[in-house]
Amino acid sequence: MNDCGDQSGQMMQRFALSVENRYLPTAEKDQVIIMSNRFNKFQKIESLQEGKALKNRAIALQLCIKQLLRNAHTFTNAYNSLLSSEQQPACTKWRFLIDRIVALWLMFSVAMMVLLVKLRVKITGDGIKSSDRAVILMNHRTRLDWMYFWLALYSIDPKLLIYGKIILKSELKSIPGAGWSMQCKNFIFLQRSWEIDRITLKENVDYWSSIDLPFQLLIFPEGTNFCIETKAKSDNFAISNGMQPLEHLLQPRTTGVVYLISELCERGALDSIYDVTVAYPDHLAESETDFVKGHSPEEVHYHIKRYDVNEPCFPRDQKSLAKWVYGLWEEKEQRLAEYFSPNRKTNLCCNTFPGCILYNLTMDKCCLLYAVMVFWLCTLFLVVYFLYTQTIMTLLYFIFAIGMFKFIEYTCNGVEKLQSKVWLNRSQFNCAVDMQADYSEQVPFAYHFRWSDDAYQETNVQLLVVAFGVNACEFVRAYAAGVGGELEPILLEVFRNFQSDPTFGGDRPCSVVQFYSLKGAKKTVICCMSEISYEQLSVELTKEIFRPFIDKPKTVVVLTSRHWEQYRIYHNEPIPKEGTNFLRYLKNSFQVETADGGAVCAALRGSLISGLPAAVMIWCEEAMVPATLFVAYTASSYESVAGVKCFEPIMKLHEMTHLFSEINKEALQKLFERLTLSSGNRFENKILPLPVERNRALTYGVRLKQCSTFETLCYELIPIHKSQSDFQSQSRKLLIKWTISRQTIVAGALNGRRIDRLLLKMANNNNNNNNVEDHLILA
Repeated sequence: MNDCGDQSGQMMQRFALSVENRYLPTAEKDQVIIMSNRFNKFQKIESLQEGKALKNRAIALQLCIKQLLRNAHTFTNAYNSLLSSEQQPACTKWRFLIDRIVALWLMFSVAMMVLLVKLRVKITGDGIKSSDRAVILMNHRTRLDWMYFWLALYSIDPKLLIYGKIILKSELKSIPGAGWSMQCKNFIFLQRSWEIDRITLKENVDYWSSIDLPFQLLIFPEGTNFCIETKAKSDNFAISNGMQPLEHLLQPRTTGVVYLISELCERGALDSIYDVTVAYPDHLAESETDFVKGHSPEEVHYHIKRYDVNEPCFPRDQKSLAKWVYGLWEEKEQRLAEYFSPNRKTNLCCNTFPGCILYNLTMDKCCLLYAVMVFWLCTLFLVVYFLYTQTIMTLLYFIFAIGMFKFIEYTCNGVEKLQSKVWLNRSQFNCAVDMQADYSEQVPFAYHFRWSDDAYQETNVQLLVVAFGVNACEFVRAYAAGVGGELEPILLEVFRNFQSDPTFGGDRPCSVVQFYSLKGAKKTVICCMSEISYEQLSVELTKEIFRPFIDKPKTVVVLTSRHWEQYRIYHNEPIPKEGTNFLRYLKNSFQVETADGGAVCAALRGSLISGLPAAVMIWCEEAMVPATLFVAYTASSYESVAGVKCFEPIMKLHEMTHLFSEINKEALQKLFERLTLSSGNRFENKILPLPVERNRALTYGVRLKQCSTFETLCYELIPIHKSQSDFQSQSRKLLIKWTISRQTIVAGALNGRRIDRLLLKMANNNNNNNNVEDHLILA
């Protein structure tokens, strides 16, 4: 399997290079050349002692400058994209900008803790990915756990300060300055009343599941910090509910946590859950007053464990999730009991959680903190100077700022509420059609469409990537990372089934289709359909979505995670356990030659069970576009060496345009149920006609590949031309009739090759229908 994976990885790389001409930006090339020239100059004086010392200092300075340039380059590109990108919605621009401004202020707090307080953190375990949409569960030891955790996040990846959010009590949102910035950064404020908090959590779930940005949401399931009073209440709660009291922790309150996780999972907007255990080896600051007085800890230790929510073993229902959270707290209790045990070694290298220490502050991160601290100190100095010299203007500004935030808080209950309301109501357009329609044939469309001016219509698409299922957004991000491109949203979004929501004061979409292009790869378009199921997607809608293409794509690739368990069972592979990273590449069609003159037809394999949406498949057939399918068993599979660049375009059958609208699915299911229940044998490579609603010049048979139960049945659709042998086609229809009505014929006719010889004999002898019936009865 490893050899196959290496070969597929090489094929993917060759194909990606042939489709897209990736290049390094000119600015980065110039930067590399400058750094290389500087390094070569120092090599010439390496033999001299002074040169060596100078070289070491210069290399250190070079690393710092490189990191600063990298961050400056990132912020410059981000700023330019905010100014020039007409494709990006205004709400996304606001989210992009405000998160980075607030993160810059949080870095100032981190700099103060590192450079002035001399606080250090030690991190063991898995680490946190900045690209994850994640929920972080942490025990609440002090009232300042969230502030210390900023230093841990910065040590792991500074981007985590951009995407990190915290669930806090609602009193903090009214603090002037700090509370306003937390509102702008979309922190979640709870009032500890489930009737109100449930609505707040639902609003945020809707917001974060509809916006295509990563987030890491920190929540303290214990609800409050650990102290004598809260410990007594927690013990009483545990005893009254028949649970064992905890020594180092408070009992978790699972109602809000379980609701949040289950709702995010249901919308496919959650990638992972991080279990973070915090411990303070020395004295600690219980409150903000202790911290101001200088009673801050010297070190804070964190242990992180990552859980992938897309694993099959992850609990889905709320009852199982609550039990799972209690299990996490039992593990935390054991971990902390071992950590604080008297027998624990006291030397520094063992004075932490088990495991290697990760993510220490590097030199470039420290230099960045120095730069941020200088920036904010200068800014504060200018503010104070302005206050001193321009008193009236400053007073007017503060009156305006305070009045604006108070007005928003009074009318909308906070800036974070206003953000989600504006975002979720952004899709009210004039091009709407019947939004209350169902998915019946009488109403072909029930969607909103929004198009960009010219960019999307002028795109010369060579490769169209369509991602389906709950993991669609993850697949899109992994695909972009795999081909070395950066996602750029295209202003085409399709909203399905608007529903009235009085909480938001209007209607909001249930389903969204988002299109992306790849920066530096303009011939690739990615379509993300995370909230539209296969059954809901009609052929007419598919044509409308792909209508603006000037030229049809050369290749269509479908990324999905549907029916992975059926494929595993069919291929006699074990169900993956936690941590398994597996990807199977499936050719969803192949070419065969029929008997009449060697004409080439494409036979579709497993189309009704594979997960390839019928609407996209039919669109590909009508446009004569080759299509392939990738089925991922885990959300992280597209990050593996198997990748998503191994495209093997294969033409598909044009005549199957309306097949799926004509299949009598009930008759087909009854047929398969009779086949699987009537005999214990496994039937392979036997062709049965496919029941359709009306007569066609071209009908299809079903080739059974393997069946033990109806759910794991895999089959092929085989084209059967009536023009080849009308009598043979009639014989196959009679076979279907008799296999449905007489169970004895099922076992006899499908055992061995007897059915093939019988049909051949009937075709050669040119028998009539009555004789065919007799032959079938004799079989």
